[in-house]
Formats: sequence, C-alpha cells, structure tokens
Amino acid sequence: MKSDNLRVGIDLGSKTIKVVVAIENKDTGKMELLGATKEKSEGIINGQIYSVKAAYESINKAIKKTERALSVDIDRVSVGISTSCTKHIQIKTKNTVAKSSNEISELDLEKCRSDAMKSVQINSPLQILHTHLSYVYVDGKRIKGSPLGMIGHSIETVHTVTTIPKKTLENFIQIFDDLNLEVVEINHNAFMGSMPLTTPNERAFGIAVLDIGSSASVFTVYENDLPVFVNTLPVGGDSFTKDISICMSVNMAEAEDLKKNAKQIEHRYSETKDSKKINQILQARAEDLVFLIERDLNKIGNKTQIPNGIIISGGGANLYNLKEKLKQKLNIPIIEARDILKNITENILDDSSWANAYGLVLVKFENKNILNSILGGIFATIKQFFIKIAP
Repeated sequence: MKSDNLRVGIDLGSKTIKVVVAIENKDTGKMELLGATKEKSEGIINGQIYSVKAAYESINKAIKKTERALSVDIDRVSVGISTSCTKHIQIKTKNTVAKSSNEISELDLEKCRSDAMKSVQINSPLQILHTHLSYVYVDGKRIKGSPLGMIGHSIETVHTVTTIPKKTLENFIQIFDDLNLEVVEINHNAFMGSMPLTTPNERAFGIAVLDIGSSASVFTVYENDLPVFVNTLPVGGDSFTKDISICMSVNMAEAEDLKKNAKQIEHRYSETKDSKKINQILQARAEDLVFLIERDLNKIGNKTQIPNGIIISGGGANLYNLKEKLKQKLNIPIIEARDILKNITENILDDSSWANAYGLVLVKFENKNILNSILGGIFATIKQFFIKIAP
C-alpha cells in the first residue's frame, strides 16, 4: 500500500530501532495506527552514530521489515533521536508591541522568535535542531493561554533552542539520503514522546515526562500547554546495568538480565547475599536519578507547577522500585506511560518505549502557528539545517 496519507515515525535508539506506521483518515482527519515493528540497533551508541555502515544496515532492515509486515511502501519518514550531546538553551527577548493600538498580533510573536534565533551563539561544531516557545510575558506579567489580541505595551518571550552536534545530524541525514527516504522532520524524542502521553489540559495545568533511555534520561516539564523546561540527565538504563556488571563481576548481557528480573530474584531469594547486593545497587542508582529530578524541580520553582505529576516513559520505565522512590521523595503523582499507551492504541503498543515513535506520526509539522503546536516555532527543513543562523 502506498498513500500520501501514510505517516511513518522512526525512533533511532541505541538498542532498538522502532518504526510506527499510521494513516490519516480523510473523513475524520485522525491518525489510525496500522502497526509497529522493531529491529536491533547497530552502529549507534549514546544517540550518536559511530559506524555509518552498521547504522545504515540496521535502519534499512527496520524499514524493509516494516514494509513486509504491514504491506506498505515507505518513502517518507519522521525521525526521532535522543542523544546526551543535545543542549537546550533558553533565550529571552523583549519588544514593543508593533500596532499603534497596542494589540498583540502574530507579527509580534514572530519578531520575538526571530530575535531569539539571531541572539543564539552557536559554536561551529553545533547546529540548531529546533526552537520552541516556553514563556510569554505582557507588560512584565506572565500570561496563561494565547497572548494574541491582548493589549499591552511590551511583550517578552523565552524560547528554548535545542542544539545538536553538526556531524551527528549530517550522519543521520546522509543515511536516509542513501536509503532514498525523504525525511519530513528530525526531532528530539523529549518532545515527541510527550505528545501521545499527555493531553492539552494536563499540559496547561502542569505535567512532566521522564523519558528513561538506555544512555540518558530526558526530563521535560509542561505548563500553559508549552514545554517550559527540558534537561538531559546523565543516567539511563545502561547506568544500572553497568553498575551490576562491575559489582557482580558479570558481563553486560548477564547484568541486563539480572536488572530486568530484580523483582523476581528478590522474591525468590530474599535471604541470599547476591539478591541483597543487586537490590542495593539498583536502589543507589535510582536515588541518583531521583536526586537529579528533584534538583531540576527546584530550578523551576516548587512542585505545585506539575499537579498532574510525572509520567515515566522509555525503555527504563520499568526499573525496579523507581516509581515508588519518585513518589515517596517528591510526593506527587507518578504515572506509568505503559498504561496510557496501551489504552490509546487498544493494546497494539504495550510498552512505554514505543511512545517516541508513536508521537512522531501524530504531530502535524506543517502547522506554522507558534501557539497552535506544542513544539511551536517554525521548524527548519532538512536543507535549512545547514544554513548558518547565528553570526
């Protein structure tokens, strides 16, 4: 099947490449999930390509496998990437409202975004991946909802600019070019995974998503239906595995198995020395992650900013006792993404690690209105990725 309404999201992880395919219903405009496949990832470590050939072969296998399984022809994809090398920079702007009537228009918002982009100082090895709106102030007062149509003398904004190593971006784009696949968008998984897991109402009042990947975790906080904070944390699922590997003197494969089965091991052999040691290792690393989350929450103010709690997502979402530790320490609701994803996909996607790929098929990137998309701003096309934006 080949269709212009077909949307394909591909999540390029360090352990697995996940592909989700959906088709837009012409009558309702909604996306209907056709299916999903995954393939072992090779050539990608910590979200960066260390072997272009191996990564090419893995992505090609994933695409071909999906085409066979779902009887579709794939020629366009939206790509999600996660790497600890991405940086998130907040840029503040302040402008006088353009209209003599002092009515705020889209022109004012676009001027703020343009000024933010011009003021970004990007080192030569880095490239802007995308930018989005985080806060809006009118006459010094932070506003809720859209500022369009409001009356004020000045408008201030805070934009979050996400950068990525230029070579990493070039490698990914080259692979898809060699595969003869059109890349509709390349985006950071921190934002893509949040889309299917949260509602506009939850994002308006305040909610956070903790995406635990293999090499790192990304913590994103939403308020006023905008991402107001995002940070990449240097703790991921592999951090737990490596600790077990070193402390228990086993290889990484064995350590991964011990990590995944920690709960069963504790229940079956609660009195053994090894089970207690494994539990202590996991507890210590979990406390490190909880500490980093608490530190980030302190940066942005008190925890009442996220009354809807934190959604735990990603491949490491099922880490033993992590949910309990977060709930105990932060005293806010902690929700598992797995249950949300199973519900909205009618059990087709039954694991939270699919959230990023699924989110890629839901967002309509052609929407240019900075306030109508949670990602905001005007996304650069692939060709524009390499235009020098900052002086």
